[in-house]
Amino acid sequence: MAVRQPWTHGGTAPVRRTSVRVGPPCRIRWRVQHAAVNVRRRSYVRRAGTTMTDRSAPAAAGALDPAVISRLRLAIARLNRQMVRASAGQDLTFAQVSALARIEQFGPLRLGELAAREGVAAPSMTRTLAPLTAAGLVGKAPDPQDGRSWLIGITPSGVAMIADIRRERSQLLADRAAGLTPRQRDALLAALPVLEALAGEPEGG
Repeated sequence: MAVRQPWTHGGTAPVRRTSVRVGPPCRIRWRVQHAAVNVRRRSYVRRAGTTMTDRSAPAAAGALDPAVISRLRLAIARLNRQMVRASAGQDLTFAQVSALARIEQFGPLRLGELAAREGVAAPSMTRTLAPLTAAGLVGKAPDPQDGRSWLIGITPSGVAMIADIRRERSQLLADRAAGLTPRQRDALLAALPVLEALAGEPEGG
């Protein structure tokens, strides 16, 4: 509704004012609260969008895509499980086979050195070696340089056991490689140095 103002002494035109219809106080409070919620919601969406963008940002220069890393990890894990099953008749755990191969390759070794090479604590290595010792696959002798220490070495039975495990696992890989195309075999041969670099120190297994 327009309100006509009287002429002022300056002779200016009348000012037209528009009346504002004010609702009940409860409705005003609801509108203010609703507007505040919308502001907070938009702010949260912007922050969430930034977070998702940061998470999906491309990998740093020189880094492999996470999807590629996942494929590589799964392929290696599946192949490792298949090789373990191929030598399951030897009735040794993964840790025992690894320790036996390490001793065969680098031994005789002190317990602490063997544990360090395997990346485990000495008590854990002691538990791993107990079945190997009981089966006659490894033995220990006094360290000639330190009479208080013992050296752990592999026995002829242990050497034969490792040879059987390697033969069975190598046969599995040979059978799988036989099913590859010539191009795939060439690609595998070209990738071998890269796989060796990823594996780090040779395990001898």
